[in-house]
Amino acid sequence: MDEPWRPAVNEADQRVVKTREGIRAAFERLLEVMPYGDITVSAIAREARISRRTFYVHYGTVEELLRQMARERVEAAADAVQPAGELHDVADYVREFSRTVLAMLRDDPNLAGNVVRNLSTAQLLDLAREPLADIFRTELRKRGSHNRSDRLAGR
Repeated sequence: MDEPWRPAVNEADQRVVKTREGIRAAFERLLEVMPYGDITVSAIAREARISRRTFYVHYGTVEELLRQMARERVEAAADAVQPAGELHDVADYVREFSRTVLAMLRDDPNLAGNVVRNLSTAQLLDLAREPLADIFRTELRKRGSHNRSDRLAGR
């Protein structure tokens, strides 16, 4: 989110946190009543009772907001999966991760349903691709370091 044209914000500032929570809540309320493709920055700003300029301080586009929210949900799902040492292989991790994501989608039907209904499969995969790749790379690095240390220890 560090765009050269966008002012820097203090992520720990409670005003920033509250504003972002308000923007996200407004976006989720709008998703309940209208298709994703019809949601505009103006509509979110109006619903959140902020200016469009304030929206742009935090997010460049509606898609960026959606991507950030998707990334956070994917990361939360990854955090909820058992630690690498408790799963036997990457396939176990992928299965457990998939179960966790499906449970999260079940528990958040308004957001998940509207986004799934209004985005193509390719768009959905694109939303998940980057955060999933980061998570799997990290998980594989952990596994690689565990495997190397196990070999070095003679296990």
